[in-house]
Amino acid sequence: MLAFVTAFGVSRLLSGWVYQFNHRSQTPIYPLQLVASGLILIALLQNTWAIWMIRDVVWTFGHFLLLMLAQLALVGASALIQPPPDHSTSIRDYYFETRHAVFWSLVRVGHHRRNLGDRSK
Repeated sequence: MLAFVTAFGVSRLLSGWVYQFNHRSQTPIYPLQLVASGLILIALLQNTWAIWMIRDVVWTFGHFLLLMLAQLALVGASALIQPPPDHSTSIRDYYFETRHAVFWSLVRVGHHRRNLGDRSK
Protein backbone atom coordinates (compact mmCIF):
# COMPACT_ATOMS: atom_id res chain seq x y z
CA MET A 1 0.00 0.00 0.00
CA LEU A 2 2.86 2.34 0.79
CA ALA A 3 4.32 1.78 -2.66
CA PHE A 4 1.05 2.85 -4.31
CA VAL A 5 0.86 6.02 -2.26
CA THR A 6 4.50 6.85 -3.01
CA ALA A 7 4.07 6.10 -6.71
CA PHE A 8 1.07 8.43 -6.87
CA GLY A 9 3.04 11.30 -5.32
CA VAL A 10 6.09 10.74 -7.52
CA SER A 11 3.98 10.49 -10.67
CA ARG A 12 2.14 13.69 -9.75
CA LEU A 13 5.42 15.58 -9.36
CA LEU A 14 6.97 14.19 -12.53
CA SER A 15 3.88 14.84 -14.65
CA GLY A 16 3.77 18.41 -13.33
CA TRP A 17 7.40 18.94 -14.31
CA VAL A 18 6.80 17.55 -17.80
CA TYR A 19 3.73 19.75 -18.23
CA GLN A 20 5.68 22.84 -17.15
CA PHE A 21 8.54 21.99 -19.48
CA ASN A 22 6.20 21.46 -22.43
CA HIS A 23 4.39 24.77 -21.81
CA ARG A 24 7.38 26.89 -20.82
CA SER A 25 6.79 29.25 -23.76
CA GLN A 26 3.30 30.14 -22.44
CA THR A 27 4.11 30.13 -18.72
CA PRO A 28 7.68 30.70 -17.54
CA ILE A 29 9.13 28.13 -15.16
CA TYR A 30 9.51 29.38 -11.58
CA PRO A 31 12.74 28.01 -10.00
CA LEU A 32 11.55 28.21 -6.38
CA GLN A 33 8.58 26.00 -7.20
CA LEU A 34 10.88 23.47 -8.88
CA VAL A 35 13.18 23.41 -5.83
CA ALA A 36 10.25 22.96 -3.44
CA SER A 37 8.76 20.16 -5.51
CA GLY A 38 12.21 18.53 -5.77
CA LEU A 39 12.52 18.59 -1.99
CA ILE A 40 9.07 17.01 -1.68
CA LEU A 41 10.21 14.28 -4.09
CA ILE A 42 13.30 13.62 -1.97
CA ALA A 43 11.17 13.53 1.20
CA LEU A 44 8.75 11.04 -0.41
CA LEU A 45 11.58 8.72 -1.38
CA GLN A 46 13.40 9.13 1.93
CA ASN A 47 10.24 8.42 3.91
CA THR A 48 9.59 5.28 1.85
CA TRP A 49 13.17 4.11 2.34
CA ALA A 50 13.01 4.75 6.09
CA ILE A 51 9.79 2.75 6.41
CA TRP A 52 11.31 -0.08 4.39
CA MET A 53 14.36 -0.16 6.66
CA ILE A 54 12.23 -0.70 9.79
CA ARG A 55 10.31 -3.66 8.42
CA ASP A 56 11.49 -5.92 11.28
CA VAL A 57 9.51 -3.89 13.83
CA VAL A 58 6.39 -5.42 15.35
CA TRP A 59 3.74 -3.19 13.81
CA THR A 60 0.64 -1.91 15.51
CA PHE A 61 -2.19 -0.25 13.67
CA GLY A 62 -1.29 3.06 15.32
CA HIS A 63 2.28 2.94 14.04
CA PHE A 64 1.14 2.05 10.55
CA LEU A 65 -1.49 4.79 10.59
CA LEU A 66 1.06 7.42 11.64
CA LEU A 67 3.44 6.38 8.88
CA MET A 68 0.70 6.38 6.26
CA LEU A 69 -0.57 9.79 7.38
CA ALA A 70 2.93 11.18 6.98
CA GLN A 71 3.19 9.68 3.50
CA LEU A 72 -0.28 10.96 2.57
CA ALA A 73 0.68 14.45 3.74
CA LEU A 74 3.68 14.34 1.40
CA VAL A 75 1.44 13.18 -1.46
CA GLY A 76 -0.93 16.03 -0.67
CA ALA A 77 1.96 18.47 -0.76
CA SER A 78 3.06 17.04 -4.12
CA ALA A 79 -0.43 17.59 -5.50
CA LEU A 80 -0.68 21.12 -4.12
CA ILE A 81 2.75 22.30 -5.29
CA GLN A 82 2.03 21.54 -8.96
CA PRO A 83 -0.44 23.82 -10.74
CA PRO A 84 -3.37 22.13 -12.47
CA PRO A 85 -3.25 22.07 -16.28
CA ASP A 86 -6.04 24.64 -16.56
CA HIS A 87 -4.48 27.24 -14.24
CA SER A 88 -4.84 30.79 -15.50
CA THR A 89 -2.15 32.46 -13.40
CA SER A 90 1.61 32.21 -13.62
CA ILE A 91 3.41 29.41 -11.81
CA ARG A 92 4.94 31.99 -9.48
CA ASP A 93 1.51 33.32 -8.49
CA TYR A 94 0.16 29.78 -8.05
CA TYR A 95 3.15 28.92 -5.83
CA PHE A 96 2.51 31.88 -3.55
CA GLU A 97 -1.24 31.11 -3.42
CA THR A 98 -0.70 27.51 -2.25
CA ARG A 99 2.52 27.78 -0.25
CA HIS A 100 0.80 27.84 3.15
CA ALA A 101 -1.11 24.61 2.52
CA VAL A 102 1.99 22.90 1.14
CA PHE A 103 4.27 23.81 4.00
CA TRP A 104 1.66 23.10 6.68
CA SER A 105 1.29 19.59 5.27
CA LEU A 106 5.08 19.22 5.53
CA VAL A 107 4.95 20.37 9.16
CA ARG A 108 2.41 17.60 9.79
CA VAL A 109 4.89 15.05 8.42
CA GLY A 110 7.48 16.15 10.97
CA HIS A 111 4.88 16.06 13.74
CA HIS A 112 3.86 12.49 12.82
CA ARG A 113 7.47 11.34 12.78
CA ARG A 114 8.09 12.85 16.19
CA ASN A 115 4.98 11.14 17.61
CA LEU A 116 6.11 7.79 16.23
CA GLY A 117 9.50 8.23 17.89
CA ASP A 118 7.86 9.05 21.23
CA ARG A 119 5.66 5.93 21.11
CA SER A 120 8.48 3.53 20.33
CA LYS A 121 10.23 4.22 23.66
